[in-house]
Amino acid sequence: MHVVIFNSRYWDRTLEAFYRELNSKKSKSLGFEAFKLPNDYSHLRNALTASLTKSLTLVGSFRNLEDPTSRPDEELLDLFRHSICPRLWILFFDLHHTPEDLILGKKTKLGNDFEVPGPDHFSEYNFFDMLAWPYEFFDPQILDLVNYKIPSEEIEHSLFAIAQAAETHKRLIDEFPHRMEFYHCIGRNELKQSFSLVPNFMKFDICIPGAPYITRRIAREFFSQRGFSVMRSDFGLAFLNLFLRLSNWICQLLMLPPESRWKLKSLIKFRYQTFQTGFCRFTWVDGSYLNYPVRKFIEVPLSGSIVLTGDSSVLRALGFLNDFNYRVLKLNNPNQISLRSMKMESSQIESSFKDLRRTIWEQHGAETRVAQLKTFLEKFCAPSDT
Repeated sequence: MHVVIFNSRYWDRTLEAFYRELNSKKSKSLGFEAFKLPNDYSHLRNALTASLTKSLTLVGSFRNLEDPTSRPDEELLDLFRHSICPRLWILFFDLHHTPEDLILGKKTKLGNDFEVPGPDHFSEYNFFDMLAWPYEFFDPQILDLVNYKIPSEEIEHSLFAIAQAAETHKRLIDEFPHRMEFYHCIGRNELKQSFSLVPNFMKFDICIPGAPYITRRIAREFFSQRGFSVMRSDFGLAFLNLFLRLSNWICQLLMLPPESRWKLKSLIKFRYQTFQTGFCRFTWVDGSYLNYPVRKFIEVPLSGSIVLTGDSSVLRALGFLNDFNYRVLKLNNPNQISLRSMKMESSQIESSFKDLRRTIWEQHGAETRVAQLKTFLEKFCAPSDT
């Protein structure tokens, strides 16, 4: 039995899709058992007692979910510390934290005062033999910010974060010679999302959803200066806030547990993003100056919007470099862009939507991630089975 333990304070749609797929009949037939802590602790103990464990996988960190200020979960630590089977750590957290912060599930402060992280005791908590993460081809962007109105403290903060992320990336590569690429994934329910029915004459040229990273603010300025109709970042925000307030009131009225509240809130935010991108011919997507392979690269095209991004390395890693629904656009080369030709291209996307949906599921569906995990783990479990 391959045991996968979810213990993450930063529960997102990728973890939800992956957890659901691991609990499907097909995954169970492959020998997987998934447990979400702290709710499944008793089931986890029973399973470990009753069955032969081939591998142990931790998705998240060792810190207790209910109290992020507490010490690491000692029972979970002991489980991995004393295990004799192969142990895998699946890491989705951002790299601009120390390895110790990542494994313990806490955040290093990266404010204007640039607080220096405390002593790093990563080796005390690293009981893993393997690492799965989406940063095998980590390639941060060195931005030319001179021509943009970026405050000097933000530039300094960016350089600090890049240096921290590069150091963490190097240390984790040195710590783990056995690694696998493990990108975000989508669930079956997300694949059923329908193509946007908004007619082209009602659409904006481009939207730039998500947190206001420096790179996204630069992109907004770039497109606005060149005559593109750029969707306001607060387009539909009043409806989002209304639905969030209503969901919070309903959750309190029904006394729903925190997990149910998160799921409802996450669904509303996801639908809001889908609503925004469905109103646009193009969507600018990037993983900040750190060039993270964010989930939007997989989510956005399903709404019928073509993805524009400033760097080809992420598209190459995700397998989308030559896909019709993705475009690389260098913001420092304005001559390459033609609004008219881009609008003509966007009118052709609906004909390729079915092929796109199949491609995304085959490459980045939760079922594919489970199969990849199975293949990777079997390499390490095979010697002990003979």
